[in-house]
Amino acid sequence: MQLGQWPAIQNGIDSGAPSKDNQMSRKKRVLIVFVVIEAALAGIWWWLARYGMANPDRVTSDFQAVVGQTLGAAMGGLLGIGLILFLAAARNDRKAAQASTPHR
Repeated sequence: MQLGQWPAIQNGIDSGAPSKDNQMSRKKRVLIVFVVIEAALAGIWWWLARYGMANPDRVTSDFQAVVGQTLGAAMGGLLGIGLILFLAAARNDRKAAQASTPHR
């Protein structure tokens, strides 16, 4: 194999731009971002719930309910926004795929 046949050499090693073959779809990017954010919120929820159980003298009597309602609403709202953004990303992926195919 010659030096110019390597895809990294043809696309430019220092450019940092991915080639068309290995670009991540918009749907995948939206899904990954929202899974990470939801996991972070679930971790915060878990930590606060354990903190409330471990330190009942430092929190109010309705601490667990307030944490559950607040973080549950935040996660539910974010899930709704994520669904809308996922559908928009799917539409943009379809448009990009149609634009990249040659028309006859």
